Amino acid sequence: MRPTSPVRTLKIIAWIELLGGIAGAIMTALVLPKLAAQSHVSTLRLLPWLAPPFVLSLVAGVLLLRGGAVGEILSSINLALQVPVLVTPFLSYFFNSGLALRMWIGPDGPGWFVFLGSQFHISFAPRVPGILIGVNAVAVTLLVWLIRAMPDGPAATTREIGVAHSA
Repeated sequence: MRPTSPVRTLKIIAWIELLGGIAGAIMTALVLPKLAAQSHVSTLRLLPWLAPPFVLSLVAGVLLLRGGAVGEILSSINLALQVPVLVTPFLSYFFNSGLALRMWIGPDGPGWFVFLGSQFHISFAPRVPGILIGVNAVAVTLLVWLIRAMPDGPAATTREIGVAHSA
């Protein structure tokens, strides 16, 4: 099996972000009216809380496909936001856009969960019996691949002219 080129790696990550962002947008469109009705709040007041993670995934994916440092930076942020899985009596948080393999240690011991699609969850003062801490292994893997596929710096994208010297 031949190694994957950095350009191909970046495109794979970009497509995962794009598909995750699209899935998140669809999920938001389906859930938003129900959530607004249950919480007696207008959809316009809820939209700024639900849409940004998936908009970030869409924008990061598009810019990463186009190439350049901005896409790499936004993709790094997007993937880093998907790494933590946290449930405490004070805060509960997880986010995945596209694919997740959440692995954790909790009050009942270690656990894992695979999810294909997009989810964004944040809750303040949830009623939970203990603390659960984990990571999204897919996000960690994609973040490592992204960092390894990124150019090393400005010299990697520009041609340097060398001068031969004799001793």
